[in-house]
Amino acid sequence: MEYDVQSITDHWDSVPVDGPGSRSLEEFGSAGRRFSGGLDWSTSAGRTSILVVNGFAVRANRDLPSPGETGRVDRAREAPAPELPYLVAVHGRGKRQLRRYTGDLPIERVIGDLSGTSFTGYVELSDRVYSGDYYVAFHAGRPGFVALRSEDRPPLCGDDARNRMVDEVGIYTVHELHVDPVDLSAPPGERGEPVVDPEPATTAADEADGDTRVFDPGPGTDATETGGDTEIFGTGPETGSGTDETEAFRPDKASADEATRESDPGGNDGSQHDVYCRYCGKGVDADAFYCPLCGNRLD
Repeated sequence: MEYDVQSITDHWDSVPVDGPGSRSLEEFGSAGRRFSGGLDWSTSAGRTSILVVNGFAVRANRDLPSPGETGRVDRAREAPAPELPYLVAVHGRGKRQLRRYTGDLPIERVIGDLSGTSFTGYVELSDRVYSGDYYVAFHAGRPGFVALRSEDRPPLCGDDARNRMVDEVGIYTVHELHVDPVDLSAPPGERGEPVVDPEPATTAADEADGDTRVFDPGPGTDATETGGDTEIFGTGPETGSGTDETEAFRPDKASADEATRESDPGGNDGSQHDVYCRYCGKGVDADAFYCPLCGNRLD
């Protein structure tokens, strides 16, 4: 299914911005409303569109206001869940690290192994899937789930989206990138600029980006329980396996099949097969519909 992710913003509800004290960006920051959605900030120089997750700007089309710059928020559209503006911010960006068929490597295993690491990016399950497009958007190892079923039906988030996703069959991709969020509550001179970099961070420390995380550990958790990290995306209970990052599945780490492919470029894994994929040459089971390596349909 093909769904225009950017069109999600068209369905967000407008919120009043004319009340006292509600025109500054700070009012929408993590110390204020913990707003999630889209903001339009207007000055004499033009308009800046900002995507915000729990009070943190994750993407902007122009520089955020500098000290002394006057302006106002003249439009605010609130998303029904923080996962949605984050997905809009990262979708279509990043470096693709993996493309697999769910029957070859279950998507639930990938989600579990990436959760709790420093991984930032998203998993997309949409190829050869007819019920909708499914996403897991990660920031610093915390996942947010989104299911987009059709243009005229509201998106599903959280457990509803996850439960549907893990039951689907199709081809998914894993994309890694770097996101540098900015707390709108900070004074203008201390904010910096939000960054969505197509290139992943070079180290785990860079990826964590100063212990700022857009995914909140959930209610009832204070800073001492998270090692002082600032979390900005609500996901509820931990979903990770608790595995140390160096031992966890990483999209750039070769699986057993990929290691075999490197040693045998022809794709033959050494076992006997009656059917071979005409696209990549991998031997597959006779009753398979899709190649587990390249994802193409076996005609």
